[in-house]
Amino acid sequence: MSARRFLVVFDSLPLDVTSVRKGSNHPSVVTASRCVNVGLFVSGDLRRDVVVSFGTGPHNDFRVISFSGAVLKRVSPDERSVSLFLMKASQGMSDLERNESTRLQNGILMQRASMTSLLEEWDVPRTYISASGFGLKQAPIGENSEGLFIYEIPETSNIQTLLHDQVIPLDRPKTPERFILAVNLAADQTVSENRRKSS
Repeated sequence: MSARRFLVVFDSLPLDVTSVRKGSNHPSVVTASRCVNVGLFVSGDLRRDVVVSFGTGPHNDFRVISFSGAVLKRVSPDERSVSLFLMKASQGMSDLERNESTRLQNGILMQRASMTSLLEEWDVPRTYISASGFGLKQAPIGENSEGLFIYEIPETSNIQTLLHDQVIPLDRPKTPERFILAVNLAADQTVSENRRKSS
């Protein structure tokens, strides 16, 4: 498993050829593109230990498109490139039956399964969720930057009900890209501090 998987849950990701070509994408597609940008791209390279996933649909028939820094190829850090591959992945997703998965040649993975089975497959050491209503301050990430980090749009699908007591609450920024950026920065700071201590 990668060190960090970000799962951004949308009501829908409306994609069509005309919008992608014109660069007039739906706001959720723009948000997804920004998430890939801040989640994976750094200093002209990719974060090899990070996966950015987008989920839609009911929990018993969940559809996920994943961009993994370990295998991703030919994707540029701009909205048009990311939205183009999101559209191709969405088209490929339409051919999947439940409990099936497929991968584009550039490494983007599409999966269709229940949310419960996906969580089991990902086998994360811990799960964080960015959501209001917990009444708790943000949990420190620090050394525990490995795991699944969930941000739901809108905050109505209640994934935490599937996780029972295993979920660790985090503050909820206004956008998922801010959440992803904050988690990555916290992880980077921990790595830098550990290097200083060991040198």
